[in-house]
Amino acid sequence: HMALVEAKRKDIIPFCLTVDKAGHDYLKSMCGDMGYEVLTDIWSLPERLPMLYRQLTSVR
Repeated sequence: HMALVEAKRKDIIPFCLTVDKAGHDYLKSMCGDMGYEVLTDIWSLPERLPMLYRQLTSVR
């Protein structure tokens, strides 16, 4: 959690992605208001990564 907070202080926008089905259990408390996503299907990763990249790198 501390690494995510430190990154945010340096104007780095952290985002966590996991394929762990239990990810919601710990990422919600670990990430707080920072973004995260839990993929329920590992096979969707190749399709989802480009979409996430576009979302995360778009002008805010």
